Amino acid sequence: MPAPRLSFRQRLRTPHFWRMLLVGEFTWRRLLRSVLFIYGALVVMAVFFPYRIIFQPPPPSYAADTNILFFSAGDGTRLAALYYPADADCPTLLYIHGNAEDIGQMQPLFEALHVFGYGVFAYDYRSYGQSAGRPNERNAYADADAAYAYLTNMPGITPQAVIVHGRSLGGAMAVHLAATHALAGVILESTFVSAQRVLTRVPLLPFDRFCSIKKVPQITCPVLVLHGTADWVIRPWHGRQLYAAVRAPKQALWVAGAGHNDLIMVAGETYFTTLREFIEETCRKAASRPFGAQSPAKNPANKGKLDIAPEKVYTNSQFGKLDDSPNCVQQTDRIPNATSPRTG
Repeated sequence: MPAPRLSFRQRLRTPHFWRMLLVGEFTWRRLLRSVLFIYGALVVMAVFFPYRIIFQPPPPSYAADTNILFFSAGDGTRLAALYYPADADCPTLLYIHGNAEDIGQMQPLFEALHVFGYGVFAYDYRSYGQSAGRPNERNAYADADAAYAYLTNMPGITPQAVIVHGRSLGGAMAVHLAATHALAGVILESTFVSAQRVLTRVPLLPFDRFCSIKKVPQITCPVLVLHGTADWVIRPWHGRQLYAAVRAPKQALWVAGAGHNDLIMVAGETYFTTLREFIEETCRKAASRPFGAQSPAKNPANKGKLDIAPEKVYTNSQFGKLDDSPNCVQQTDRIPNATSPRTG
């Protein structure tokens, strides 16, 4: 006896109806078509709309008041910046922030660094804060060049007294500057090997953006890599691969238990202690090296014996061992636990 025919309203209540509507009968051909459709959609996004994903400007957190200065990019676009002058004989940090923040939100960190006597120059990407224009990869690099030129043309500021600090997306611009300009050093905080590989560990899509891993070997100034071992936005392997690719003197700070946006809070005083030691040591060495002197990495006499500093990896012992990934670099040194965490 055939089963009674169900009405449309009755079929709506059955799990089989919804499974067939949303998934359909399983076949390898259907699965292949689905995979190709998803991949095609990702390729379209990667080719035609990459910057809507990469650049996510928040509502401006500051007004164009007297504390904000403006400088012009190479094409005349007006960019907003904050500047804290350095104390006498102190270096200046060129700070480049992440993709979902502006200089107003980062101002507490700039003020904390300024307490140590360091100068801080930070600017906003196009369309962020009070900056004009629309951002893309090419003008993001060009704007970093313009910020560097503006800063080093200020009275009393030389390249030997400038350290670039890039966080997250800003790390790509920091790598670009360090690979193409004279600097005392560069700090790479929670940044990536390339933009698309934030989503996929292996390259799957064409036209990758901000490929820092290809530029890092060109850096000749000292490098400090900072990364949290619990960063789920930009996984820790990004920091480890960047660190491994550096041929210049280098150090690393792996902060156990820190994510993408709480690295300073979790590291506490360790964060500022590490920055101060790196900044002061690199600027002292840069000041003793004649401007334009050939880097040890590019000196033919040093071929096969590059002057690379031994790795020094720090962690807060209160968070135990580093993550269980086989790529996790073994700890070789420690800094005492933080007692009064600060936030940026």
